[in-house]
Parts: sequence; structure tokens; C-alpha cells
Amino acid sequence: MQIQCEDINSLLNKLNIESSIFVGVSYGGVISQFFAYLYPDKVKKLIVVDSFCDTRPKSAKMFGVMIGAYMTWAYYLPKKHLVSSIRKTYNRWPLTLKEMEDLVVNNEKKRSCQTKTGN
Repeated sequence: MQIQCEDINSLLNKLNIESSIFVGVSYGGVISQFFAYLYPDKVKKLIVVDSFCDTRPKSAKMFGVMIGAYMTWAYYLPKKHLVSSIRKTYNRWPLTLKEMEDLVVNNEKKRSCQTKTGN
């Protein structure tokens, strides 16, 4: 995370941008918050959406929520665990939850068909 923030700072310097408004969603919110901590003079405003600020889980439940936040690698979990993680992450947004569950089920079927046919 430190390196990512240093990269952002280097980019701002290269572009001669003294300060900027940062918007971070999910993991981008974590990076944006850490960047604001490291370089407060570079941040005019900070908008964080659907994110968290502490990446060290204090319980098994919190660990499960964090797994849901990092869905890219969680895609390779067995389907029942992936769907469970999606339900925990998106339970406050029923329409999004339905779309995410459908996406997992459809992708699982597609991935299974590709494996069987060799495509």
C-alpha cells in the first residue's frame, strides 16, 4: 500500500498537480485514506465509498467481510463459499446482491462448459 501511495504521489508530481480531490471505492478507498494520511497537503477533499480503513481483521466475521471486498481472488473459491461471501458483502443492497449471485452462477456454468469443451 505504501508503494501504491508513493506511485500516486510521483504521478501527481510528474503532472505538476499540487493537490487534488480523491474518490475511492472499496480498496480504492483504503488507498485514498492511506494516501491522505501520508500526504495530507496533496488532498483537497476525500470521498470514500463502500470501503474500510483497517486492513487487519479483528474477528472471523470481519475476515469474511474483507474476503468479500477482495472478490477478484475470491472468484476461485468453491461456489458455496463465494455465494456466502457475496451475501455477506451485498446483503444491504438486494438488487446488487441478486445481480452478483446471478453473475457467479452464470460464470460458474460458463467456466464449467469451457473446461469440458476445452475452450
